[in-house]
Amino acid sequence: RTAGDRGAAEQLYRGLASEVRTAEGSAAAYYLIEGLFEAGDMEAAEKAVFAYSERSPRAYWLARAFLVLGDVYVNKGDTFQARATYQSIADGYSPADDGIVEAAKERIQKLN
Repeated sequence: RTAGDRGAAEQLYRGLASEVRTAEGSAAAYYLIEGLFEAGDMEAAEKAVFAYSERSPRAYWLARAFLVLGDVYVNKGDTFQARATYQSIADGYSPADDGIVEAAKERIQKLN
């Protein structure tokens, strides 16, 4: 991907993310969070997850955002908080068959 492609995608995602109660908006907001994480901006990614969670997004995308939040904590060296975040997803998210719970459990295993 080129920088221009990323810029165009980010602009599109920002437009869609204005309404996180739709599937498209919720996904777009998640991809913006993921982009912050991939760019190495842990502080912005962490803040974005919490801001996103207050906007009542779709459960699937919110759970994916919290997986990223756990990854942020791992990146910051806070394995206690990472484990707690992953465990809360593993224990409280449903349905259990869409890969989210499995991803949380895999991340917990990597911390062991």
